[in-house]
Amino acid sequence: MSTSAQLREETEAKGIEETACCVVGGGPAGAMLSLLLARQGVEVTLLEAHRDFERDFRGDTLHTSAMEILDEIGLAHRLLKLRHAKVRHFTVPTKGDPFTFDLFSGLKTKFPYIVVMAQSRFLEFITDEAKRYPNFRLAVGARVEELVEEDGVVRGVRYRGRDGWHEVRADSTVGADGRFSKVRKLAGFEPVKISSPIDVLWFRISRREEDPKEALAARVGSGLFMVFIDRFDYWQVGCTIVKGGYKEVREAGLDRLRRSLARVAPEWADRFGELKEWKQIPILSVEISRLKCWHKPGLLLIGDAAHVMSPLGGVGINYAIQDAVVASNVLGEKLRIEEPIREQDLAEVQRRRELPTRAIQTFQSLGQKGVARGVLSSEGERAFAVPRFVLPLLKSSRLLAIPARFLSFGLRPPHVDFSGKKRLVRVGETLVAYYEEGDGGPIVLLHGCPFSSFIWRKVLPLLSRHYRCIAPDLLGLGDTETPKDADWSLRSQAAMVVRFLDALGIERAHVVGHDHGGAVAQLLAAEHPDRIERLVISNAEAYDNWPSEEERPFVRATQVPVLGDMVMWLYSRRAVFRLALRGAKAVHDPKAITKELLDGYIRANLSDRRRRAKTRRFLAGQFDPENNRTTTDLLEGLRRFDHPTLLVWAKDDPHFGPEWGERLRRDIPGAVRLELLPETGHLLMEEKPEQFAGLVCEFLAGRVHEAKGAE
Repeated sequence: MSTSAQLREETEAKGIEETACCVVGGGPAGAMLSLLLARQGVEVTLLEAHRDFERDFRGDTLHTSAMEILDEIGLAHRLLKLRHAKVRHFTVPTKGDPFTFDLFSGLKTKFPYIVVMAQSRFLEFITDEAKRYPNFRLAVGARVEELVEEDGVVRGVRYRGRDGWHEVRADSTVGADGRFSKVRKLAGFEPVKISSPIDVLWFRISRREEDPKEALAARVGSGLFMVFIDRFDYWQVGCTIVKGGYKEVREAGLDRLRRSLARVAPEWADRFGELKEWKQIPILSVEISRLKCWHKPGLLLIGDAAHVMSPLGGVGINYAIQDAVVASNVLGEKLRIEEPIREQDLAEVQRRRELPTRAIQTFQSLGQKGVARGVLSSEGERAFAVPRFVLPLLKSSRLLAIPARFLSFGLRPPHVDFSGKKRLVRVGETLVAYYEEGDGGPIVLLHGCPFSSFIWRKVLPLLSRHYRCIAPDLLGLGDTETPKDADWSLRSQAAMVVRFLDALGIERAHVVGHDHGGAVAQLLAAEHPDRIERLVISNAEAYDNWPSEEERPFVRATQVPVLGDMVMWLYSRRAVFRLALRGAKAVHDPKAITKELLDGYIRANLSDRRRRAKTRRFLAGQFDPENNRTTTDLLEGLRRFDHPTLLVWAKDDPHFGPEWGERLRRDIPGAVRLELLPETGHLLMEEKPEQFAGLVCEFLAGRVHEAKGAE
C-alpha cells in the first residue's frame, strides 16, 4: 500500500475535522490571524508543528505598527504587563564620544518605541487570548505532510500528530509556517531569492547586573557588526559576517573570534570566554525572498511563508502581523457567513501587502550591502565611525521621523476592520446593526451622537472576557437602517433598545450609555427599570445640557441649505475631521486621534452622500424642543431608579463636564460612585479603554463601593 493511501486510511479511521479556516504555523502571522478570525466568530484551527513556542532564531521586536494593532483590539495594555523592555534611544560610534539619539521623537503615536519581548511569550499571549473563544482550536505537535486537493482546489491538510494521522477539511487554508514553509513546498511554489551578502553568528552569553542598560545594543568595528538583545536572563548576540565566511571564521579558530568580539564590545569581553565550542555558535543564513504569487484556489500564504525577511531592522514580526490583519479583514466576514472564498479574495490580500513588502525588502537589501561594504570590509582594528556631518541630522526629530515612520509602520499600514464584525437583526421595520462578543451576563453599550458602535471597539474585547457584550448602532446612525420617515427621537431610541433586547431573547441586561446613548440609558432606567440590572453612565446628555454650547454652531451650520451639505462633505475629509475633533477637545491627548479612529468614524456617518444626509437629519433632532425636553421629563422616574449605578466621567470634557455627573449622582438613588478620569476628553473610551473597562468590570462584579462624593 502506498504511503498516501495508508495516510488516507488512517485519517478516515480517526475521523475528519471540519473547520472554516485551517491555519498552518503558530508563528506571529498564524497566531494573530487565528485570533482575529476567532474574534469574528469564525471556526478556526491552528496547527503548530512544535510542541511549544520555545525556539531559537526568533525575532523579539514589536514595532509601533504591531502595538497599535494590538491596541485596536484592546490587548496592548495587557501585553505590556508581561516582561519586556522598551527601546527608543540608539547610540552610534563617532570619532569622539559615542552619540545617542531618540529615533522616535518625531512620531505621533502612543507607542514611540520598540518593544523587546521574547517571541515565545508573545505567541503564548496571543494563543491564550484566542483560546477564550470556543470556535478556536490549537493543535501542537501537528506536522502537516499533505494538502487535501479536489478538482484543483485546496480543501485542507493532513498532518501527523502525537497520536497518528489527522485530516482537517477547511473552506480556506492559510500557510503561515515560516521561511522553510512545508505548505509552500507542497503547493509547488518557488520563492524568488534576492542575493544577500551577509550571514549571522547567533549565540548567547550570560547577563550581569552591571551590564549596559540597553535592551537592544549595537557595536560596530574591526570588520564586525554586533547586536545584543537583552533577554533578561542572558544576552542574545547576533554577529554579522560576510556571506559564506563561516568556514573561514572557523578555520581561524575560537580564540581569534573571541578576541575580535572583545575588541568590538569590550563591555562584554570577559563573557566571550563562555564560548567554548563551535556548537554554541550556530550560523543563521540570512535570506531575502518572496513569492510571485501568494495563493492558489483554497490556499493563501502569508508571513515568511510568502516573503522571507532579513533581520535588518527587526521588522519581520510586524510585517507578519500586518499580513494577518489584511487577511482577516478580507476573508473574515465571508468565512463567518460561510460565503465561498474566491481566488480573487486571496489575490486581494497579496495586492494590499505586496508593495509594502517589496519596499521593506528593498530597504533591507540596500542596508545589507551597506553593512557589507562599510563594516565587514574593514580590516584589522580599523574602527567604524559615523561622519560628523550626519550628527546634526540625528538631532532633528522631523528628519528622524521619516526613517522612524518607515521602520515603524512601513507603507500602507493596515488597521483591524471592525465593520466586518457587525451582525444584523430585524426589529419591526428596522434592521439594527450591532456588534456582539463574549459570553456571560449581557451588557448593552449605547453610543453617542454623531458616532456609532465603533466607539466601543477597544472596550469590547476587555469586557467580553467576562460578559456577553452587545453594542447596537442607534436609529439614524451607523449601519442601522430604518424606513425613510422613521422617528429617531430619544423615546423611539429607547423603544428600539427594548425591542432589540426582545429580539435577542434578553430579559434583563446591564446598560452602559455615553453621550446620547447615556440619555437613552436614563430613559430606560426611568421608564423600563425592569429591563436593567446595573447601569453605567458616562459624559451624557442630561437635563437641559444638550446640545452643548460648544457644539451648537456646528449643528446649526449643518441645517443651513447648501452650506449644510458643504459642511458635512468637509467633515468627511480626514484632515478636517481631525481638526474638528481636536478643536472640540473630543480627547485630551491628540495622539488618541489615530487614522483608524478617523476612518471608522467617517465610514459610519460621513463616508457617502446617503450617510451624510442621515447624519444631518439626526442632528436636526438636537434642536427639537420636544426631544430636548425628554431628559427633563424623565427625571421623576429616574429619581426612583434604585438599581446600582456607576457614573464614569471624563474630567476634561468641555461639553458635558463633571458637574453633570455630580448632579446625576445626587438624583439617582442607586448611584454608588462618581469616578472622574483626569486628563481625559469626551471620548473616554478612546483615551482610557483599559481604565474604563476595568471600572465597569469591578462595578458589575460588585467591587465598587459607595462613595460619598466625587472621586
